[in-house]
Amino acid sequence: TVIQYSGPAMVVIVVCLIEMRLPKLVELISVILAFGGTFLLVTHGDPHTLVISPKGLFWCIMAAVTLVCYTMILGDTLKKRPTIVCNALGLIIGGIVLSVIIRVWEFRPDWDLAVMLCVFVVIFVGTVLAFTFYMQGVANVGPVKASILASVEPVTAAIVSFFWLNTRLAPVDMAGFVMIMITVFILAKK
Repeated sequence: TVIQYSGPAMVVIVVCLIEMRLPKLVELISVILAFGGTFLLVTHGDPHTLVISPKGLFWCIMAAVTLVCYTMILGDTLKKRPTIVCNALGLIIGGIVLSVIIRVWEFRPDWDLAVMLCVFVVIFVGTVLAFTFYMQGVANVGPVKASILASVEPVTAAIVSFFWLNTRLAPVDMAGFVMIMITVFILAKK
């Protein structure tokens, strides 16, 4: 989750390249704070403490790249079409392609009530609602602000892990939270 949120910096870079301009001061400060806060959360200020497998790092980077893609590609389309329609088509196409790639017909899960409830929550709450709300945010405030504001997700993940999984937070974690939250307040001020 945290590494995925290097995506907002990529969105700013892409927007600046498309518009052939330098980042505005607010964008630059927000990206630095979001990146800095994310860096502190992941490394505690020491890049040598990042413990992640090469495969995990690859998928984190891919998640960041796809964040940029779905934030940028649908920008103008969301102004012309309802968010729910764009999101539904994207999820259906992605689901079909992924189903073929991983060959879902070969899986034989034990479908009890708990498994069905978990699958329902992941699909509808964690995917359909989450992406629909995010894409509506992109339509409302634009790709740069939406992607930077969404960097509050790593903070939420860390808070949930603190209360639910009893993960201990170091002072540097709190500094990272504050940096990311300052980003949200800077962008929300306007």
